[in-house]
Amino acid sequence: MHVHGVPRTYLVTTDPPTPNGDLHVGHLSGPYFASDVLVKALRQRGERVAYLSNLDPHQSYVDSKARRSGREPGEILEHFGPRIRRVLAEDAIELDLMGTADERQGVAVDAFFCRLWEGGKIAAREMEIPYCAECDQHLFEAYVEGVCPNCGVTAYGNSCETCRRPSLTGDMGKPRCRLCERPSRERRTYRGLVLPLERYRQELKVLVEARRGRWRETLTRLVSEPLKAPLPDIPLSFVGRYGLAVGIPGFEGQVYNVRLEILPALVDTFERWREAGGTWHWRDAEDLEVIAFHGTENGYQYAVSFNALLVAAGQLAAETGSEPLAWAPPEHNITNEFYLLEGEKFSTTRGHAVWGLEALAASSSDALRFYLALTNPETEETSFSWPELSEGVQRHLSGPWDRLHRSLGRDLASGEGGGLPSAGALEALEQFSRAMDEALSVEAFSLRRAAAAVAGWLERPWDRSSAADLRLAAAALGWYGYPLLPELCGRLQEALGIKAPPTGEVDSVRPVASVAWGDQLRVHAPEPLAAAS
Repeated sequence: MHVHGVPRTYLVTTDPPTPNGDLHVGHLSGPYFASDVLVKALRQRGERVAYLSNLDPHQSYVDSKARRSGREPGEILEHFGPRIRRVLAEDAIELDLMGTADERQGVAVDAFFCRLWEGGKIAAREMEIPYCAECDQHLFEAYVEGVCPNCGVTAYGNSCETCRRPSLTGDMGKPRCRLCERPSRERRTYRGLVLPLERYRQELKVLVEARRGRWRETLTRLVSEPLKAPLPDIPLSFVGRYGLAVGIPGFEGQVYNVRLEILPALVDTFERWREAGGTWHWRDAEDLEVIAFHGTENGYQYAVSFNALLVAAGQLAAETGSEPLAWAPPEHNITNEFYLLEGEKFSTTRGHAVWGLEALAASSSDALRFYLALTNPETEETSFSWPELSEGVQRHLSGPWDRLHRSLGRDLASGEGGGLPSAGALEALEQFSRAMDEALSVEAFSLRRAAAAVAGWLERPWDRSSAADLRLAAAALGWYGYPLLPELCGRLQEALGIKAPPTGEVDSVRPVASVAWGDQLRVHAPEPLAAAS
Protein backbone atom coordinates (compact mmCIF):
# COMPACT_ATOMS: atom_id res chain seq x y z
CA MET A 1 0.00 0.00 0.00
CA HIS A 2 1.11 3.54 -0.60
CA VAL A 3 1.23 6.59 1.62
CA HIS A 4 2.17 9.08 -1.07
CA GLY A 5 2.15 8.15 -4.75
CA VAL A 6 -0.01 6.02 -7.04
CA PRO A 7 -2.96 4.51 -5.14
CA ARG A 8 -3.46 0.76 -5.12
CA THR A 9 -6.81 -0.91 -5.76
CA TYR A 10 -8.57 -3.14 -3.24
CA LEU A 11 -11.80 -5.11 -3.36
CA VAL A 12 -12.83 -5.93 0.21
CA THR A 13 -15.68 -8.36 0.89
CA THR A 14 -17.15 -9.53 4.16
CA ASP A 15 -19.18 -12.65 4.89
CA PRO A 16 -22.89 -11.95 4.25
CA PRO A 17 -25.08 -11.79 7.37
CA THR A 18 -28.09 -14.12 7.44
CA PRO A 19 -31.33 -12.20 8.10
CA ASN A 20 -32.85 -14.81 10.41
CA GLY A 21 -32.02 -12.85 13.58
CA ASP A 22 -30.37 -9.77 14.97
CA LEU A 23 -26.62 -9.33 14.90
CA HIS A 24 -25.07 -9.81 18.33
CA VAL A 25 -21.68 -8.57 19.51
CA GLY A 26 -20.16 -11.91 18.56
CA HIS A 27 -21.07 -11.14 14.95
CA LEU A 28 -19.86 -7.54 15.25
CA SER A 29 -16.50 -8.62 16.66
CA GLY A 30 -15.75 -10.56 13.50
CA PRO A 31 -15.56 -9.78 9.79
CA TYR A 32 -17.89 -6.76 9.76
CA PHE A 33 -15.98 -4.64 12.25
CA ALA A 34 -12.55 -5.85 11.15
CA SER A 35 -13.17 -5.17 7.47
CA ASP A 36 -14.54 -1.70 8.22
CA VAL A 37 -11.40 -0.77 10.19
CA LEU A 38 -9.11 -1.91 7.38
CA VAL A 39 -11.16 -0.11 4.73
CA LYS A 40 -11.07 3.14 6.73
CA ALA A 41 -7.29 2.79 7.11
CA LEU A 42 -6.78 2.09 3.40
CA ARG A 43 -8.89 5.05 2.36
CA GLN A 44 -7.12 7.32 4.83
CA ARG A 45 -3.89 6.40 3.02
CA GLY A 46 -5.42 7.29 -0.35
CA GLU A 47 -6.06 3.79 -1.72
CA ARG A 48 -8.96 2.91 -4.07
CA VAL A 49 -11.38 0.57 -2.33
CA ALA A 50 -14.71 -1.11 -3.05
CA TYR A 51 -16.22 -2.49 0.18
CA LEU A 52 -19.09 -4.92 -0.35
CA SER A 53 -21.29 -7.53 1.24
CA ASN A 54 -24.75 -9.02 0.75
CA LEU A 55 -27.74 -9.88 2.81
CA ASP A 56 -28.29 -13.60 2.47
CA PRO A 57 -32.08 -14.17 2.31
CA HIS A 58 -31.87 -17.50 0.48
CA GLN A 59 -30.35 -19.16 3.53
CA SER A 60 -32.33 -22.19 4.70
CA TYR A 61 -31.97 -20.72 8.20
CA VAL A 62 -34.50 -18.05 7.18
CA ASP A 63 -37.01 -20.67 6.03
CA SER A 64 -36.45 -22.95 9.02
CA LYS A 65 -36.94 -20.06 11.47
CA ALA A 66 -40.13 -19.05 9.69
CA ARG A 67 -41.54 -22.57 9.70
CA ARG A 68 -40.68 -23.20 13.34
CA SER A 69 -42.28 -19.91 14.38
CA GLY A 70 -45.39 -20.22 12.19
CA ARG A 71 -44.47 -17.25 10.01
CA GLU A 72 -43.60 -16.72 6.36
CA PRO A 73 -39.97 -16.24 5.28
CA GLY A 74 -40.89 -12.79 3.98
CA GLU A 75 -41.93 -11.73 7.47
CA ILE A 76 -38.57 -12.83 8.86
CA LEU A 77 -36.72 -10.92 6.16
CA GLU A 78 -38.81 -7.77 6.59
CA HIS A 79 -38.14 -7.78 10.34
CA PHE A 80 -34.45 -8.64 10.52
CA GLY A 81 -33.07 -7.24 7.25
CA PRO A 82 -33.51 -3.57 8.25
CA ARG A 83 -32.29 -4.29 11.78
CA ILE A 84 -29.06 -5.78 10.44
CA ARG A 85 -28.48 -2.73 8.26
CA ARG A 86 -29.26 -0.46 11.21
CA VAL A 87 -26.86 -2.11 13.65
CA LEU A 88 -24.03 -1.97 11.10
CA ALA A 89 -24.72 1.73 10.52
CA GLU A 90 -24.92 2.51 14.25
CA ASP A 91 -21.57 0.80 14.79
CA ALA A 92 -20.09 3.04 12.04
CA ILE A 93 -19.56 0.06 9.71
CA GLU A 94 -19.82 1.79 6.35
CA LEU A 95 -20.18 -0.66 3.48
CA ASP A 96 -20.24 0.85 0.00
CA LEU A 97 -23.08 -1.48 -0.88
CA MET A 98 -24.98 -4.23 0.93
CA GLY A 99 -26.56 -6.23 -1.87
CA THR A 100 -29.60 -8.46 -1.61
CA ALA A 101 -31.06 -11.37 -3.53
CA ASP A 102 -33.58 -9.73 -5.87
CA GLU A 103 -34.62 -10.97 -9.31
CA ARG A 104 -31.64 -9.37 -11.06
CA GLN A 105 -29.16 -11.01 -8.72
CA GLY A 106 -30.90 -14.35 -9.15
CA VAL A 107 -30.45 -14.12 -12.92
CA ALA A 108 -26.77 -13.22 -12.49
CA VAL A 109 -26.09 -16.11 -10.10
CA ASP A 110 -27.89 -18.61 -12.32
CA ALA A 111 -25.99 -17.36 -15.38
CA PHE A 112 -22.68 -17.80 -13.55
CA PHE A 113 -23.38 -21.45 -12.78
CA CYS A 114 -24.89 -22.08 -16.23
CA ARG A 115 -21.64 -20.90 -17.81
CA LEU A 116 -19.60 -23.20 -15.57
CA TRP A 117 -21.94 -26.10 -16.38
CA GLU A 118 -21.75 -25.51 -20.13
CA GLY A 119 -17.96 -25.26 -19.89
CA GLY A 120 -17.68 -28.57 -18.03
CA LYS A 121 -16.35 -26.96 -14.83
CA ILE A 122 -19.07 -28.31 -12.54
CA ALA A 123 -20.64 -31.77 -12.66
CA ALA A 124 -23.74 -33.83 -11.88
CA ARG A 125 -23.84 -36.69 -9.38
CA GLU A 126 -26.33 -39.07 -7.83
CA MET A 127 -26.59 -38.10 -4.16
CA GLU A 128 -28.44 -39.76 -1.30
CA ILE A 129 -29.44 -37.61 1.67
CA PRO A 130 -31.82 -37.93 4.66
CA TYR A 131 -35.49 -37.10 4.16
CA CYS A 132 -38.23 -36.21 6.63
CA ALA A 133 -41.60 -37.64 5.59
CA GLU A 134 -43.50 -35.72 8.29
CA CYS A 135 -42.22 -32.37 6.95
CA ASP A 136 -41.87 -33.47 3.30
CA GLN A 137 -38.37 -32.06 3.40
CA HIS A 138 -35.02 -33.20 2.02
CA LEU A 139 -32.65 -32.58 4.93
CA PHE A 140 -29.68 -30.30 4.27
CA GLU A 141 -28.17 -27.13 5.75
CA ALA A 142 -30.37 -25.74 8.54
CA TYR A 143 -32.97 -28.50 8.16
CA VAL A 144 -30.73 -31.24 9.57
CA GLU A 145 -28.62 -31.97 12.61
CA GLY A 146 -26.46 -35.02 13.04
CA VAL A 147 -23.02 -36.39 13.83
CA CYS A 148 -20.13 -34.81 11.93
CA PRO A 149 -18.50 -37.47 9.72
CA ASN A 150 -15.06 -35.97 10.40
CA CYS A 151 -14.87 -35.42 14.16
CA GLY A 152 -17.97 -37.09 15.61
CA VAL A 153 -19.59 -34.07 17.30
CA THR A 154 -23.06 -32.68 16.66
CA ALA A 155 -23.21 -30.44 13.57
CA TYR A 156 -25.62 -28.97 11.07
CA GLY A 157 -25.69 -30.05 7.44
CA ASN A 158 -23.06 -27.86 5.89
CA SER A 159 -19.93 -27.47 7.98
CA CYS A 160 -18.89 -28.42 11.47
CA GLU A 161 -18.15 -25.55 13.88
CA THR A 162 -15.79 -27.81 15.83
CA CYS A 163 -13.45 -29.24 13.17
CA ARG A 164 -14.47 -26.62 10.53
CA ARG A 165 -14.63 -29.31 7.81
CA PRO A 166 -17.64 -29.99 5.54
CA SER A 167 -20.33 -32.02 7.28
CA LEU A 168 -21.93 -33.29 4.09
CA THR A 169 -25.52 -34.29 4.76
CA GLY A 170 -25.30 -37.70 3.12
CA ASP A 171 -22.38 -38.69 5.34
CA MET A 172 -23.77 -37.48 8.68
CA GLY A 173 -24.58 -39.96 11.42
CA LYS A 174 -27.92 -40.03 13.30
CA PRO A 175 -29.56 -37.30 11.21
CA ARG A 176 -32.70 -35.68 12.56
CA CYS A 177 -35.02 -33.05 11.15
CA ARG A 178 -34.63 -29.67 12.88
CA LEU A 179 -38.15 -28.66 11.84
CA CYS A 180 -39.99 -31.38 13.75
CA GLU A 181 -37.09 -32.68 15.88
CA ARG A 182 -37.73 -36.27 14.76
CA PRO A 183 -34.96 -38.67 13.65
CA SER A 184 -34.80 -39.16 9.91
CA ARG A 185 -35.76 -42.75 9.01
CA GLU A 186 -35.65 -42.38 5.25
CA ARG A 187 -33.06 -41.46 2.61
CA ARG A 188 -33.75 -40.26 -0.91
CA THR A 189 -31.57 -40.13 -3.98
CA TYR A 190 -31.50 -37.31 -6.50
CA ARG A 191 -29.27 -36.27 -9.37
CA GLY A 192 -27.89 -32.86 -8.50
CA LEU A 193 -25.12 -30.46 -9.36
CA VAL A 194 -21.80 -30.62 -7.51
CA LEU A 195 -18.58 -28.65 -7.33
CA PRO A 196 -15.94 -31.36 -7.92
CA LEU A 197 -13.19 -30.08 -5.64
CA GLU A 198 -10.80 -32.91 -6.42
CA ARG A 199 -10.59 -31.68 -10.02
CA TYR A 200 -8.99 -28.46 -8.73
CA ARG A 201 -6.88 -29.86 -5.88
CA GLN A 202 -3.49 -29.20 -7.46
CA GLU A 203 -4.37 -25.60 -8.28
CA LEU A 204 -5.69 -25.14 -4.73
CA LYS A 205 -2.47 -26.52 -3.25
CA VAL A 206 -0.45 -23.99 -5.25
CA LEU A 207 -2.75 -21.17 -4.09
CA VAL A 208 -2.51 -22.14 -0.44
CA GLU A 209 1.27 -22.46 -0.56
CA ALA A 210 1.58 -19.04 -2.23
CA ARG A 211 -0.45 -17.51 0.60
CA ARG A 212 1.48 -19.15 3.43
CA GLY A 213 2.49 -16.38 5.79
CA ARG A 214 -0.26 -14.07 4.55
CA TRP A 215 -3.07 -16.08 6.08
CA ARG A 216 -3.36 -16.54 9.81
CA GLU A 217 -1.92 -19.86 10.87
CA THR A 218 -5.28 -21.33 11.91
CA LEU A 219 -6.63 -20.93 8.37
CA THR A 220 -3.47 -22.34 6.79
CA ARG A 221 -3.67 -25.43 9.01
CA LEU A 222 -7.39 -25.84 8.39
CA VAL A 223 -6.97 -25.83 4.62
CA SER A 224 -3.60 -27.54 4.19
CA GLU A 225 -4.53 -30.82 5.87
CA PRO A 226 -7.54 -31.70 3.66
CA LEU A 227 -5.52 -30.90 0.52
CA LYS A 228 -3.25 -33.87 1.28
CA ALA A 229 -6.05 -36.29 0.37
CA PRO A 230 -8.77 -36.48 -2.29
CA LEU A 231 -11.34 -33.74 -1.85
CA PRO A 232 -15.11 -34.28 -1.77
CA ASP A 233 -17.77 -33.17 -4.20
CA ILE A 234 -19.62 -30.24 -2.63
CA PRO A 235 -23.35 -30.25 -3.45
CA LEU A 236 -24.23 -27.25 -5.59
CA SER A 237 -27.95 -27.98 -5.68
CA PHE A 238 -30.55 -29.57 -3.42
CA VAL A 239 -34.13 -30.68 -3.91
CA GLY A 240 -36.04 -27.93 -2.13
CA ARG A 241 -38.73 -25.28 -2.31
CA TYR A 242 -36.94 -22.40 -0.61
CA GLY A 243 -34.00 -20.66 -2.25
CA LEU A 244 -32.83 -19.66 -5.71
CA ALA A 245 -34.20 -22.07 -8.30
CA VAL A 246 -31.67 -23.77 -10.55
CA GLY A 247 -32.20 -22.70 -14.16
CA ILE A 248 -30.03 -25.38 -15.76
CA PRO A 249 -32.20 -27.83 -17.74
CA GLY A 250 -32.51 -31.22 -16.11
CA PHE A 251 -32.37 -29.91 -12.55
CA GLU A 252 -35.89 -28.60 -12.14
CA GLY A 253 -37.25 -28.58 -8.60
CA GLN A 254 -33.81 -27.86 -7.17
CA VAL A 255 -32.32 -24.80 -5.50
CA TYR A 256 -28.71 -23.67 -5.39
CA ASN A 257 -26.56 -24.33 -2.34
CA VAL A 258 -26.64 -20.84 -0.85
CA ARG A 259 -23.13 -21.23 0.53
CA LEU A 260 -21.76 -21.36 -3.02
CA GLU A 261 -24.26 -18.79 -4.29
CA ILE A 262 -22.53 -16.16 -2.12
CA LEU A 263 -19.62 -15.76 -4.53
CA PRO A 264 -21.46 -14.88 -7.78
CA ALA A 265 -23.89 -12.78 -5.72
CA LEU A 266 -20.94 -10.64 -4.61
CA VAL A 267 -19.87 -10.26 -8.24
CA ASP A 268 -23.35 -8.90 -9.02
CA THR A 269 -23.12 -6.52 -6.05
CA PHE A 270 -19.84 -5.18 -7.42
CA GLU A 271 -21.52 -4.51 -10.78
CA ARG A 272 -24.22 -2.51 -9.00
CA TRP A 273 -21.62 -0.55 -7.05
CA ARG A 274 -19.92 0.21 -10.35
CA GLU A 275 -23.21 1.34 -11.93
CA ALA A 276 -23.94 3.53 -8.91
CA GLY A 277 -20.77 5.55 -9.41
CA GLY A 278 -17.80 3.28 -8.74
CA THR A 279 -14.86 4.66 -10.70
CA TRP A 280 -13.05 1.40 -11.53
CA HIS A 281 -13.75 -2.19 -12.49
CA TRP A 282 -12.04 -5.31 -11.20
CA ARG A 283 -11.47 -6.55 -14.76
CA ASP A 284 -9.39 -3.46 -15.59
CA ALA A 285 -7.42 -3.04 -12.35
CA GLU A 286 -4.06 -4.71 -12.98
CA ASP A 287 -2.94 -4.02 -9.40
CA LEU A 288 -6.17 -5.33 -7.82
CA GLU A 289 -5.88 -7.07 -4.45
CA VAL A 290 -8.95 -8.94 -3.25
CA ILE A 291 -9.36 -9.26 0.52
CA ALA A 292 -12.01 -11.59 1.98
CA PHE A 293 -13.03 -11.27 5.63
CA HIS A 294 -14.76 -14.23 7.28
CA GLY A 295 -14.74 -16.39 10.37
CA THR A 296 -12.37 -19.35 10.52
CA GLU A 297 -15.45 -21.58 10.82
CA ASN A 298 -16.13 -20.61 7.18
CA GLY A 299 -12.50 -21.01 6.17
CA TYR A 300 -12.99 -24.18 4.14
CA GLN A 301 -15.88 -22.59 2.26
CA TYR A 302 -13.86 -19.50 1.34
CA ALA A 303 -10.35 -20.86 0.90
CA VAL A 304 -11.28 -24.18 -0.76
CA SER A 305 -14.79 -24.09 -2.27
CA PHE A 306 -14.80 -20.42 -3.33
CA ASN A 307 -11.26 -20.60 -4.64
CA ALA A 308 -12.17 -23.72 -6.64
CA LEU A 309 -15.03 -21.75 -8.24
CA LEU A 310 -12.66 -18.88 -8.99
CA VAL A 311 -10.07 -21.23 -10.48
CA ALA A 312 -12.78 -22.86 -12.60
CA ALA A 313 -14.03 -19.46 -13.79
CA GLY A 314 -10.48 -18.40 -14.68
CA GLN A 315 -9.86 -21.59 -16.62
CA LEU A 316 -13.10 -21.14 -18.55
CA ALA A 317 -12.18 -17.57 -19.53
CA ALA A 318 -8.72 -18.70 -20.68
CA GLU A 319 -10.10 -21.62 -22.69
CA THR A 320 -12.86 -19.67 -24.41
CA GLY A 321 -11.26 -16.24 -24.72
CA SER A 322 -14.28 -14.74 -22.95
CA GLU A 323 -14.39 -12.14 -20.19
CA PRO A 324 -13.79 -13.70 -16.77
CA LEU A 325 -16.88 -14.42 -14.71
CA ALA A 326 -15.21 -13.30 -11.48
CA TRP A 327 -12.00 -11.95 -10.03
CA ALA A 328 -8.93 -14.04 -9.24
CA PRO A 329 -8.68 -15.84 -5.87
CA PRO A 330 -8.11 -13.39 -3.00
CA GLU A 331 -4.55 -12.62 -2.01
CA HIS A 332 -5.68 -12.22 1.59
CA ASN A 333 -8.28 -14.05 3.66
CA ILE A 334 -8.48 -12.34 7.06
CA THR A 335 -10.18 -14.57 9.60
CA ASN A 336 -11.37 -14.51 13.20
CA GLU A 337 -12.19 -17.13 15.80
CA PHE A 338 -15.36 -17.32 17.91
CA TYR A 339 -16.10 -14.49 20.33
CA LEU A 340 -17.66 -15.88 23.49
CA LEU A 341 -20.03 -14.34 26.03
CA GLU A 342 -18.53 -14.77 29.48
CA GLY A 343 -16.77 -17.95 28.35
CA GLU A 344 -19.65 -19.62 26.49
CA LYS A 345 -20.74 -19.50 22.85
CA PHE A 346 -23.45 -17.02 21.98
CA SER A 347 -26.82 -18.77 21.68
CA THR A 348 -29.96 -17.19 20.27
CA THR A 349 -32.18 -20.06 21.43
CA ARG A 350 -30.91 -19.90 25.02
CA GLY A 351 -30.96 -16.11 25.09
CA HIS A 352 -27.22 -16.16 25.83
CA ALA A 353 -26.37 -13.11 23.75
CA VAL A 354 -25.76 -9.39 23.78
CA TRP A 355 -27.58 -7.98 20.77
CA GLY A 356 -25.89 -5.33 18.70
CA LEU A 357 -28.66 -2.73 18.88
CA GLU A 358 -28.99 -3.11 22.64
CA ALA A 359 -25.23 -2.97 23.12
CA LEU A 360 -25.07 0.25 21.12
CA ALA A 361 -27.90 1.71 23.20
CA ALA A 362 -25.80 1.03 26.30
CA SER A 363 -22.40 1.97 24.90
CA SER A 364 -21.23 4.49 22.33
CA SER A 365 -20.07 3.12 19.01
CA ASP A 366 -16.47 4.15 19.70
CA ALA A 367 -16.44 2.55 23.14
CA LEU A 368 -17.81 -0.72 21.78
CA ARG A 369 -15.44 -0.71 18.80
CA PHE A 370 -12.46 -0.07 21.05
CA TYR A 371 -13.35 -2.92 23.40
CA LEU A 372 -14.05 -5.31 20.50
CA ALA A 373 -10.61 -4.42 19.09
CA LEU A 374 -8.87 -4.78 22.44
CA THR A 375 -10.39 -8.24 23.02
CA ASN A 376 -10.66 -9.34 19.40
CA PRO A 377 -10.73 -13.10 18.67
CA GLU A 378 -8.37 -12.75 15.73
CA THR A 379 -6.24 -15.83 16.45
CA GLU A 380 -7.95 -17.50 19.42
CA GLU A 381 -11.31 -17.47 21.16
CA THR A 382 -11.83 -14.49 23.47
CA SER A 383 -14.77 -13.39 25.59
CA PHE A 384 -17.10 -10.42 26.03
CA SER A 385 -18.00 -9.19 29.51
CA TRP A 386 -19.99 -6.08 30.46
CA PRO A 387 -17.82 -5.32 33.53
CA GLU A 388 -14.65 -5.73 31.46
CA LEU A 389 -16.08 -3.49 28.73
CA SER A 390 -16.81 -0.73 31.22
CA GLU A 391 -13.51 -1.09 33.07
CA GLY A 392 -11.39 -1.50 29.94
CA VAL A 393 -12.83 1.55 28.18
CA GLN A 394 -12.47 3.68 31.32
CA ARG A 395 -8.89 2.59 31.98
CA HIS A 396 -7.49 2.59 28.45
CA LEU A 397 -9.62 5.09 26.52
CA SER A 398 -12.10 7.44 28.17
CA GLY A 399 -10.04 8.14 31.32
CA PRO A 400 -6.79 8.95 29.46
CA TRP A 401 -8.71 10.97 26.85
CA ASP A 402 -10.42 13.02 29.58
CA ARG A 403 -7.03 13.80 31.16
CA LEU A 404 -5.58 14.85 27.79
CA HIS A 405 -8.60 17.01 27.00
CA ARG A 406 -8.53 18.73 30.41
CA SER A 407 -4.82 19.44 29.99
CA LEU A 408 -5.45 21.03 26.60
CA GLY A 409 -8.15 23.25 28.04
CA ARG A 410 -5.95 24.27 30.96
CA ASP A 411 -3.08 25.35 28.71
CA LEU A 412 -5.42 27.25 26.43
CA ALA A 413 -6.94 29.09 29.39
CA SER A 414 -3.46 30.08 30.57
CA GLY A 415 -2.63 31.57 27.18
CA GLU A 416 0.07 29.02 26.39
CA GLY A 417 0.20 27.15 23.11
CA GLY A 418 3.21 28.30 21.14
CA GLY A 419 6.41 26.48 20.31
CA LEU A 420 7.24 23.14 18.80
CA PRO A 421 6.80 19.66 20.28
CA SER A 422 9.66 18.21 22.29
CA ALA A 423 12.10 15.69 20.85
CA GLY A 424 10.59 13.06 23.16
CA ALA A 425 7.06 13.70 21.83
CA LEU A 426 8.26 13.51 18.23
CA GLU A 427 10.07 10.24 18.90
CA ALA A 428 6.93 8.86 20.53
CA LEU A 429 4.91 9.98 17.50
CA GLU A 430 7.27 8.11 15.19
CA GLN A 431 6.83 4.94 17.23
CA PHE A 432 3.04 5.37 17.40
CA SER A 433 2.71 5.96 13.66
CA ARG A 434 4.83 2.90 12.84
CA ALA A 435 2.81 0.74 15.22
CA MET A 436 -0.51 1.87 13.74
CA ASP A 437 0.65 1.62 10.13
CA GLU A 438 1.74 -1.97 10.73
CA ALA A 439 -1.29 -3.02 12.79
CA LEU A 440 -3.66 -1.62 10.15
CA SER A 441 -1.73 -2.91 7.14
CA VAL A 442 -3.14 -5.64 4.92
CA GLU A 443 -0.14 -7.87 5.52
CA ALA A 444 -0.06 -7.74 9.34
CA PHE A 445 -3.60 -6.63 10.20
CA SER A 446 -4.35 -6.81 13.93
CA LEU A 447 -7.15 -5.02 15.73
CA ARG A 448 -5.69 -5.97 19.09
CA ARG A 449 -2.32 -4.39 18.34
CA ALA A 450 -4.01 -1.29 16.98
CA ALA A 451 -6.12 -0.89 20.13
CA ALA A 452 -3.06 -1.46 22.32
CA ALA A 453 -1.14 1.22 20.38
CA VAL A 454 -3.98 3.75 20.81
CA ALA A 455 -4.16 2.94 24.52
CA GLY A 456 -0.39 3.30 24.89
CA TRP A 457 -0.46 6.69 23.15
CA LEU A 458 -3.25 8.01 25.36
CA GLU A 459 -1.70 6.65 28.54
CA ARG A 460 1.51 8.62 28.13
CA PRO A 461 1.91 11.33 30.84
CA TRP A 462 0.56 14.13 28.66
CA ASP A 463 -0.62 16.07 31.73
CA ARG A 464 3.02 16.91 32.39
CA SER A 465 3.67 18.00 28.79
CA SER A 466 3.92 21.35 27.06
CA ALA A 467 1.04 22.82 25.08
CA ALA A 468 2.85 21.94 21.84
CA ASP A 469 3.17 18.31 22.94
CA LEU A 470 -0.53 18.28 23.86
CA ARG A 471 -1.41 19.62 20.41
CA LEU A 472 0.60 16.80 18.88
CA ALA A 473 -1.04 14.19 21.11
CA ALA A 474 -4.54 15.27 20.11
CA ALA A 475 -3.67 15.51 16.42
CA ALA A 476 -2.01 12.08 16.36
CA LEU A 477 -5.01 10.50 18.08
CA GLY A 478 -7.33 12.20 15.59
CA TRP A 479 -5.44 10.80 12.61
CA TYR A 480 -4.18 7.37 13.60
CA GLY A 481 -7.12 6.46 15.83
CA TYR A 482 -9.76 7.24 13.20
CA PRO A 483 -10.21 3.72 11.73
CA LEU A 484 -10.91 2.36 15.23
CA LEU A 485 -12.75 5.37 16.70
CA PRO A 486 -14.37 7.18 13.77
CA GLU A 487 -16.81 9.33 15.76
CA LEU A 488 -14.36 10.76 18.30
CA CYS A 489 -11.44 11.01 15.90
CA GLY A 490 -13.57 12.31 13.06
CA ARG A 491 -14.61 15.21 15.30
CA LEU A 492 -11.00 15.74 16.30
CA GLN A 493 -9.92 15.87 12.67
CA GLU A 494 -12.63 18.42 11.92
CA ALA A 495 -11.81 20.53 14.99
CA LEU A 496 -8.08 20.56 14.26
CA GLY A 497 -8.34 20.74 10.49
CA ILE A 498 -6.31 17.54 10.11
CA LYS A 499 -6.03 16.32 6.52
CA ALA A 500 -2.74 14.39 6.65
CA PRO A 501 -0.58 12.54 9.20
CA PRO A 502 0.52 15.08 11.85
CA THR A 503 4.09 16.31 12.15
CA GLY A 504 5.57 18.69 14.69
CA GLU A 505 3.49 21.58 13.39
CA VAL A 506 -0.18 21.66 14.41
CA ASP A 507 -1.63 25.11 13.96
CA SER A 508 -4.28 25.29 16.65
CA VAL A 509 -6.04 23.34 19.35
CA ARG A 510 -8.42 26.15 20.22
CA PRO A 511 -11.46 24.57 18.49
CA VAL A 512 -10.98 21.43 20.58
CA ALA A 513 -11.74 23.32 23.77
CA SER A 514 -15.07 24.51 22.36
CA VAL A 515 -16.33 21.07 21.36
CA ALA A 516 -18.90 19.57 23.72
CA TRP A 517 -17.54 16.01 23.85
CA GLY A 518 -20.19 14.89 26.33
CA ASP A 519 -20.97 11.17 26.29
CA GLN A 520 -18.67 10.45 23.36
CA LEU A 521 -17.11 7.44 25.11
CA ARG A 522 -19.92 6.48 27.47
CA VAL A 523 -20.59 2.96 28.68
CA HIS A 524 -23.75 2.22 30.67
CA ALA A 525 -23.66 -1.54 31.10
CA PRO A 526 -27.25 -2.78 31.47
CA GLU A 527 -28.73 -5.75 33.18
CA PRO A 528 -28.54 -8.97 31.11
CA LEU A 529 -30.20 -8.23 27.80
CA ALA A 530 -33.24 -10.03 26.45
CA ALA A 531 -33.08 -12.23 23.37
CA ALA A 532 -34.05 -10.82 20.00
CA SER A 533 -37.68 -11.24 19.03
